[in-house]
Amino acid sequence: MNTQSNESKPANNRLDNYDSVTIELFGTARLLAGKNKISITYDNPTHLWELLRKLADIEPKLVGIVISNDRNSLTKSFILNLNGDRFVTDMNEVVVSGDNVLIFSSQSGG
Repeated sequence: MNTQSNESKPANNRLDNYDSVTIELFGTARLLAGKNKISITYDNPTHLWELLRKLADIEPKLVGIVISNDRNSLTKSFILNLNGDRFVTDMNEVVVSGDNVLIFSSQSGG
């Protein structure tokens, strides 16, 4: 845990008092968005469903294919992984600054 005060640290990975989460896209999601990573900033603790809504605003091509039409979850063909550690289906889970959210097809083979 870093005990330095924020006043002595440069704000090179934060925008003022905003937190940031990185979303990594794979497969169809990556092809539709035309990029593999998107950084989303927010000013409060945020739920995954809120993050998906922000992602839908940034990349509307994902809606209906990757992100559900109501923009609160992923479609059945996609799955979300948090920090490469675990799969998450509860979109009410809160993400924190520095988290990596991975979105990829749940139909991927081995």
